[in-house]
Amino acid sequence: MEDFTGGLTELLDLGAKAPTNIFGIMEHALNRASLMACSIDADPHEIEANGPLGLILGHAYSVTDIRQVHTNYQSQSIRLIRLRNPWGNDREWSGPWSDQSREWRNIPPDERKRIGLTFDEDGEFWMSFDDFVRYFSRLELCHLGPESIAYSPGPVNRRCNKRQWEMICEEGEWLRNSTAGGCSNFPNTFYMNPQFHVEVVAPDESDTDGNGTLVVGLMQKGLREKHIEPHVIGYSVFRMPPSAPNNRLLDRRFFMTNSSVARSPVFINMREVCGRHKLKPGHYVIIPCTFNPNEEAKFMLRIFSEQACGSNELDDDTRITFMDGPDHPIRTADDNLIEKLQVVFNKIAGPTGAITYTQLQDILNEAFTKDFPFDGFSRETARSMMALMDADLSGGLGFDEFKKLWMELRIWKTIFKKFDEGHTGSLEAFELRNVMRTIGFHVSNMIFKAIACRYANEKGQILFDDYILLLIRLSTVFETFKAQERTRDGRAVFGADDFIRSVIYI
Repeated sequence: MEDFTGGLTELLDLGAKAPTNIFGIMEHALNRASLMACSIDADPHEIEANGPLGLILGHAYSVTDIRQVHTNYQSQSIRLIRLRNPWGNDREWSGPWSDQSREWRNIPPDERKRIGLTFDEDGEFWMSFDDFVRYFSRLELCHLGPESIAYSPGPVNRRCNKRQWEMICEEGEWLRNSTAGGCSNFPNTFYMNPQFHVEVVAPDESDTDGNGTLVVGLMQKGLREKHIEPHVIGYSVFRMPPSAPNNRLLDRRFFMTNSSVARSPVFINMREVCGRHKLKPGHYVIIPCTFNPNEEAKFMLRIFSEQACGSNELDDDTRITFMDGPDHPIRTADDNLIEKLQVVFNKIAGPTGAITYTQLQDILNEAFTKDFPFDGFSRETARSMMALMDADLSGGLGFDEFKKLWMELRIWKTIFKKFDEGHTGSLEAFELRNVMRTIGFHVSNMIFKAIACRYANEKGQILFDDYILLLIRLSTVFETFKAQERTRDGRAVFGADDFIRSVIYI
């Protein structure tokens, strides 16, 4: 039904596993024009075989009505459900409340008229709701959103007081080393998954506990195009704390210290997983994920609710928050160190008072290859360092420029060593965003995806040379952006020459 209508399909077990509020769920679904079908489980060789009291095994029945019906006995009522066999013949339920059964004598004529009771051999029949839950195994509900071709806000739905579901739809992707963090069994990477904020604005109109309903559907996309098997997928729901920064990503510490308030019924390797949740009004974050980290796929997250809900993907603003100033301890260097740097620099620079990128490479490699496995800076990294400090395009660095670069590299190396606990000379890609935030670089999800794709190796590691190259280039583009003319809304204005020069010399 989902592929045909564009709706969201929810599967519920009946029998002993039926939800305690199954009648209310179906009543609300019918009032919101959801399509419903049910079936009785059967072995493959028993499909459409005769079942109990005229029912057919392994056969799909449609649910056409559900009612609380008044009886002739004062203040007594019974829950009934109307089903239809799509064959449209006399193969109908023959138990209590079937066509012409004696139970109908207890229903007043006006009540029979209200529910549209007829007795025809057309495949449509009534049965008690308790018998329905007892004999049928599975219920499928297809909820129709505003864009669903099967839902029409025409005169029939208006006359029956049917209201459509409120729906929000978000799309995203799990990418290796950046947004494919796996499930909560992997606490070091779980926070990397896309994070979607949703607000439960108000309780459902008929809910006595003050809860609002969210029906969440997570679908992975593009499987047929790539001819791949579906990943094991699911989602978790967390309540956002009042102190959470507005629309900013929640960090690893939050997910390690807070439990989910809801999650998908299963993690399963199907195209879609769907769950129904009752939540108090408030702000929540939904984390869609694959079971294992670094499994790639695009996905669509749909949320159906009785009351309109707001949603958005959480993200960081791209910005720098450097801790500047002479009192910052990590940037402080004693006079003795400065004198030693001056001596080494003057010896290499000679009478010109400036060094080239190859000389810069030699100086830095001598100093930075002692603390952990590191073969030295590449020529590309040395050139990018030169581009960051060489504002006048002279092709050389004076001592003041060299000293400033040296101090930044010391800071970046210290932070690198803090996160490189194994002293391997590399970082795990999932640590990179935290490292960048520690330094002061905050980037959006889109930019971080590009960074992880560009600088992580096939093992998901960031080598020290690539780490420094990344920070140098980030510093350069931020400085270039900062130096440009601005429009009233803060956007930088680039001419073709300025833009090409800034990209070429980086």
